[in-house]
Amino acid sequence: MRYIQAPPSMKSVVTSFWLLTVSVGNLIVLSVAHAQTLKRQAHEFLLFSFLIALAAIAFMFLARR
Repeated sequence: MRYIQAPPSMKSVVTSFWLLTVSVGNLIVLSVAHAQTLKRQAHEFLLFSFLIALAAIAFMFLARR
């Protein structure tokens, strides 16, 4: 993670948001793995790639605004 552009007083806040997003991602992976609704691991990988694509589209939308 790079937070060079953040002012020194905000570096801990930026780091906390980074760790929050990592923990939310880990919870998503844990819930999908624990649910065991997808029989093949390839389908889990496709689900995760679909979720990443949705996040990329959301970030592109936010970047344009």
